Amino acid sequence: MRESMIIYRSFYDAIKELEPTHQAEVWKAVFEYGLNKKDIKLKGLPATIFTLIKPQLDANIRKYENGSKGGRPKKQKETKEKPKQNLKETKEEPNVNDNQNDNKNESFEKVWAAYGRKGNKQTSEQKWFKLKPKEREEIEKHIPRYINNHKINDKLNFVPHFTTYLNQRRWEDELPYQEINNKFELKNLATLDDD
Repeated sequence: MRESMIIYRSFYDAIKELEPTHQAEVWKAVFEYGLNKKDIKLKGLPATIFTLIKPQLDANIRKYENGSKGGRPKKQKETKEKPKQNLKETKEEPNVNDNQNDNKNESFEKVWAAYGRKGNKQTSEQKWFKLKPKEREEIEKHIPRYINNHKINDKLNFVPHFTTYLNQRRWEDELPYQEINNKFELKNLATLDDD
């Protein structure tokens, strides 16, 4: 047996339009079912109204019953490792060679200039520095051939932005357009007249 239940405005709005005797029947059915889970036999319009209200009462009863079970089980407390003691001496780290950083920047600027179809420089530069040195070397060799392939085939407007080129790892693909070195020649083609 429950000590309380929830009454919604929609219940009130639906029931208030009924005749007073029908109102009393529906309210009695709502309270008996909501508090004691007892069905009262109704007929006609009161039965119809109660049928519409009953699913919400059932949902509230399920919530109440689940809540009385204690809810979700509590998580077990994990024992945390004690933090390691700090080192008493600081480790020496090698100085970063400014020349290395300058070389990286120079290599990006060189590739950026060679690529032609730019896009967002900052995004491209961030992506560039995330690549491994070997990948950057491959790209430096690939870009002139890649751009030239587009140029020869009159497809420069189909060159993607540099960030797209990097994200899709286009340097690992074959060149997009085949270079045509030999012209196609017609030689002794058979015709329908030939036997």
